[in-house]
Amino acid sequence: MNRVTQNLVLALLGCAVLRISAFSTTYLNYVKPGFRPFLIGAVRCWCSSGSSGCSRLQAPPTDTWVEVTGTWIPQTFKKMPTGVVYPQLTGKGLTRIEPPEEPYE
Repeated sequence: MNRVTQNLVLALLGCAVLRISAFSTTYLNYVKPGFRPFLIGAVRCWCSSGSSGCSRLQAPPTDTWVEVTGTWIPQTFKKMPTGVVYPQLTGKGLTRIEPPEEPYE
């Protein structure tokens, strides 16, 4: 199951529980009446996290020039491993830019 499907299931399940807890008395089968405000608040967070995950940006098309802003994550290993080690970055933004006049290849 990919990430979009997971977030969609999370949002739909949250909406179903919100419908049960906010618009009917079916929630009384599962929790005490005093917990209704907490249940509604938790479900609102659940729905919003699922819906915000569905609206994530998709990867840009192949051979697109982009500018990435973020912070480098330092490597934690003491000895350099064999093979290729890719640097890690916590991305904060992704902006599409025009290709340069003389690309470096």
